[in-house]
Amino acid sequence: MPAPPPPPPMMNVQPRTSVTVDSPTSTGGYKPAVVQPKPLSQEELMEKSIATAERHIRKWLRSPLDGRVAVTLVWLVQPLLQDGPMCGLVALSMAALRLVPEWIGSLETSTSEQDSIDEGTAAILAAARERGFTNHGEMFSARWLAELAEQCCGLHAEYCSVDCLKEADTLTQRLCHGHLLLVPFDTDKNHTPFCSHGHKAHWALITGVVQSHSTGCSLVDAVSRRCSLAASSDGIRHYIASTGTETYPSGTYPSGTYPSADALGTDAVIGSPLCSCAAEDRGDLEEEEFKRMNEVYVTARQGKTARVAVWRLSDLAKSNAQLQEICPTLIATDSSYIAPEGGLSAGLCGQVVWVSRRTTSTR
Repeated sequence: MPAPPPPPPMMNVQPRTSVTVDSPTSTGGYKPAVVQPKPLSQEELMEKSIATAERHIRKWLRSPLDGRVAVTLVWLVQPLLQDGPMCGLVALSMAALRLVPEWIGSLETSTSEQDSIDEGTAAILAAARERGFTNHGEMFSARWLAELAEQCCGLHAEYCSVDCLKEADTLTQRLCHGHLLLVPFDTDKNHTPFCSHGHKAHWALITGVVQSHSTGCSLVDAVSRRCSLAASSDGIRHYIASTGTETYPSGTYPSGTYPSADALGTDAVIGSPLCSCAAEDRGDLEEEEFKRMNEVYVTARQGKTARVAVWRLSDLAKSNAQLQEICPTLIATDSSYIAPEGGLSAGLCGQVVWVSRRTTSTR
């Protein structure tokens, strides 16, 4: 009887990283099991943000600009990746890490900077579970996320209607004055805004805006006074927003004074007053308003990739305004997900959350 054939050679397969759903931490919460991206230096963050924005400017905006200037205003935000359906909590964690880094520092249990990032996300999840807002890290309520920003992270949060994005200048003003924006939307396979009635609901942190303006525009002048010019060429200017508390790499930015943290309030020094519309006034953007948003783009970070994204503002607003229901397949698979009364149409549709450092007037 012939000998059996030798077994096939073993493939060199790397073991998969295990995911622990309820790994205890010093904060009593969840310890993310995904491998977080290595923290980037200020120079690396600036280089990646500017390169991404400029690539899209060359692709989308009219060229030549004919008396106009393309302005990029971005926050340098460290990326974080989500483990499971924690997109909203991770987006909030990224905002807190950028706006109130002292909060992250207070949670450190080791000398590892990477551990402090994990502990920050864990602390938010523990607080959300304690309040009955989530089971698995899902966040189906903008109001709940705003409450976590205030009570867990020590941020000032404003829960309001997506109508506040009607005027792109308002978006630029708020980013310039020390705010970041949390937006729920439906995500496509490549993580871009999509419309699927809320079945692919996701959260992103809006970190910047890309827009063309007339040369000498008062808004451009105001941005140049408050923010740091990082690069300028061929009618394109890249500005970096600041809380006024950080130190930038020597030689990267022009010398000058930055606004203090207490100066980063909600009062606008230019243009119309900043939007403070009530969340009960649901977003109802007309088609003409969407058309005006077509030439405005936003930069974003979200928990499914470490890359900076650039999206058309109108696409993001349209996606936000049609969030109606949780994916039926998701509910059929696991009925333990928590949503507010009224579901997504009440909890996310037409709603956004502004976050900023607390000031004397908001404490």
